[in-house]
Amino acid sequence: MNYNDIISLIVNDFNRSFNLSSEIIYDSRENIINKNPHFKIGKSAGGFLDIASKRIYLFSGIIEKIKERNYYNYNNTKDNGLTFLIFAAFHELEHLLQFKYPEKLRKQFAFSRQMYKLEDVIIKIAQYDQLISDVNYSEQHDNFLLEIDADIKGVTNALSFVRYYEINGINNRYLELMKKYNDFRINNYDIPIMISQFNKIVKKYPEILNDKQWLDCEELTQFYHLDGNLKSIEEIISVNSSLLPYFVSSISFLKSINGKIITDYQKKFIYSCLDTVINEHNQKQEKLGGFSDIDLVINELMNYTKVSGKNSKSSKMMANEKYYNYISKVMECFKEDKKIEEDNEPHLC
Repeated sequence: MNYNDIISLIVNDFNRSFNLSSEIIYDSRENIINKNPHFKIGKSAGGFLDIASKRIYLFSGIIEKIKERNYYNYNNTKDNGLTFLIFAAFHELEHLLQFKYPEKLRKQFAFSRQMYKLEDVIIKIAQYDQLISDVNYSEQHDNFLLEIDADIKGVTNALSFVRYYEINGINNRYLELMKKYNDFRINNYDIPIMISQFNKIVKKYPEILNDKQWLDCEELTQFYHLDGNLKSIEEIISVNSSLLPYFVSSISFLKSINGKIITDYQKKFIYSCLDTVINEHNQKQEKLGGFSDIDLVINELMNYTKVSGKNSKSSKMMANEKYYNYISKVMECFKEDKKIEEDNEPHLC
């Protein structure tokens, strides 16, 4: 089977499984841009989802270059282009579900769908206000849960697909490395940083709370008053959301309660939220200790697909340790019934 036959097989299986009518176009970047001059696509991209048309594009030129690069294929028994093609197709199809059919997503964390909406706001607002957020999608692409999930499904579905159809020539080494990189990233993912950026955006642009083109997610809007301020402890304590501990542990919320009289029940609730966030962080840090070779993994992955100068893969720790030190001190203040020391606030969160 040639590449277009493989794509047709992937699309047909996907559409049958999800009861959709998705489409993947495999063509050169030049042809795609000529037919769609309004597209704005990075030169290093191997493909992308056009959300407006729900159509996926995979760039044949990039995939052919990956094939020609022929990394880790000394006997010429593997087709790196085919391997990347199948992975990229399933990656973009997962983006289609994330943005257009979130109700059809499978095997997600409790917070995933809400975080996709939140991250989408961070990505979109940067087009108008580049200084509002400390998290830059173009530079920190691989730190977004949207991308981590798409890569996880890209690997998992690619392996299942080639096994079911007994497709030869797949370079399993590449997919194994991607799986390890994904395991690292999901443990490196830091919800508090994303919540912090989102709080800043809503505070500056509260009108997005009433604009479903910007934010169509009641589970997120329920945390705020229409002026962009987070709700009070009396209100927020009754919010039903898996993200509740993270909003309560955010610097914005902790500042809002500092110096105010709160009940013992409210103190226990806030303390429990802080404890949940810190314990999760500590567990992730312990797991990340098992990735001592992650830089080697990243370097090898880059060798497979490095056909342009840009690379978004990184082993940099996402979490801001100053933030976690700060909320640990806040917990101590609750224990000792002291006022929170604002001078120790971390700047990034």
